Amino acid sequence: MSKYEVYVKGITGDTKVIQLLNDNPITVYDFKKLIDKDEPYMLILLHNGVELNDEQFLSAEYNTIHYLVKLNIEVETLLEIKRKMNIEDAELNWNRDMDLSDWDRIAIYSDNDLKYRVGCLDLSYLRLEGKIPKEIGKLVNLQSLNLSGNQLTGEIPKEIGKLVGLWELRLNNNQLTGKIPKEIGEIPKEIDCRLTNLEYLDLSQNKLTGQIPKEICCGLTELEKLYLNDNQLTGEIPKEIACELTNLRELCLNNNQLTGKIPHGLTDLECFEYDEDKLTQKKHN
Repeated sequence: MSKYEVYVKGITGDTKVIQLLNDNPITVYDFKKLIDKDEPYMLILLHNGVELNDEQFLSAEYNTIHYLVKLNIEVETLLEIKRKMNIEDAELNWNRDMDLSDWDRIAIYSDNDLKYRVGCLDLSYLRLEGKIPKEIGKLVNLQSLNLSGNQLTGEIPKEIGKLVGLWELRLNNNQLTGKIPKEIGEIPKEIDCRLTNLEYLDLSQNKLTGQIPKEICCGLTELEKLYLNDNQLTGEIPKEIACELTNLRELCLNNNQLTGKIPHGLTDLECFEYDEDKLTQKKHN
């Protein structure tokens, strides 16, 4: 197979050489992945001063390409989420030519310091399928994320744990599988890098398995409402739910496969739902 080389030049003067096969056409978007596998959607590729379209194919005539990094990461992240979730233009009006404040199903901050930063993303009940894109974790200014009422599959991406300003997370009524990621409540090495502000967490009506992670109990100290019902969770209810989540008012755990005893104090909550046939209240002398 014959090969050709493409010289890729950045505005800072750095240059890399990428070899391509003549017999294996590659799209511009896939070529962007060879330049930056983590954030290809942040790149603009230029040939002879003309921007290349993501869907077009490269050939040997594109021997020198320049690239720029787009400035508004939130706009590009949202467009990448739209692309990965196969959302049609008819469902969402997201477009670079529109002001971000006019985009459907998002809310941006009004403060000048946070202007054009997305505070709320609501993609509920859009009949979305496939996995939750890990790029969600790049919307670090989010306070509310709602993906409920879709047909999303796969595991909950651990990158959601990077949304440190989040106070509401709704992923309920989907077909999500795997374990609840401990990153949601884990205390990592980076200081102030966990969901310490989270007050509302709804993961109900999915197909989640495994035990309830203790990290949720220890890390989400502001949590007021926790819904994990209608999943396939196993094991005992962590005692930390009762002793660490001091702000908890509502807890729903029914329709799982939980066993063991109910930690003391949970039945005093305003709303506590559980499977009486599998759990027994702990008696204290």
